[in-house]
Amino acid sequence: MRTTNVAGNLLTSDLFHCLKQKGYTLSTEKDWDLVNTAKEQCCRVSVNVEEDNRQLSEVGPRIEDAYTLPDDERLFLFEYQFMLPERLFDPSLLEGDTHRAARPSTPSGYATTNPPCQLAPSGWLELMDNVVENSPPVVQDDLYGSVVLGGGTSMLRDMEKRIQKELVARRGNNPPVRCVAFPERAVAAWTGGSVWSCGSNFAHSCTTKADYDENGPNIIHRTAF
Repeated sequence: MRTTNVAGNLLTSDLFHCLKQKGYTLSTEKDWDLVNTAKEQCCRVSVNVEEDNRQLSEVGPRIEDAYTLPDDERLFLFEYQFMLPERLFDPSLLEGDTHRAARPSTPSGYATTNPPCQLAPSGWLELMDNVVENSPPVVQDDLYGSVVLGGGTSMLRDMEKRIQKELVARRGNNPPVRCVAFPERAVAAWTGGSVWSCGSNFAHSCTTKADYDENGPNIIHRTAF
């Protein structure tokens, strides 16, 4: 198992920061929610970054690509419409220290939830390669042949096309690479958890509050796996 902090909250934090630099007045938790919704509705994963940048420089941001605010004003994401998701593949694009920023709770403060990232974040493709390369050689082709996307950030438009394209470019397509994006993948973790909780072994995998308080989160790895 490998993890990375480069996901939905980090992208929202980066977009929040970048739009402020563009001149938008953003500071409150409500503003954060608006930026997050704009990200979910307007951002897309580019399959050709150079071409998208060329078109943007020639014609500028399009009204139909903007997010309509509750007061009918429009929020333009500019190049971040397609460059924001690039952070998932190249975390070095993250603006300044935004990968350590949390959700704002007030105009002058930050919430204490979502603890800051302390390690240099890893890109999604780097993470996938790392998982496969550290797996037994006999299953590596099967893993590349069944890359299943899950979570809200995987819902960004054209995500599966980009991952498929990148993986094929990295290792070829023989044996075939296959990226699977089910329509319900935004709630994949909840769905998997609900199915698991209905199984006969679920009760034996549970941890008491007393054990958790005594041992901390690591107790989960000893009881649930």
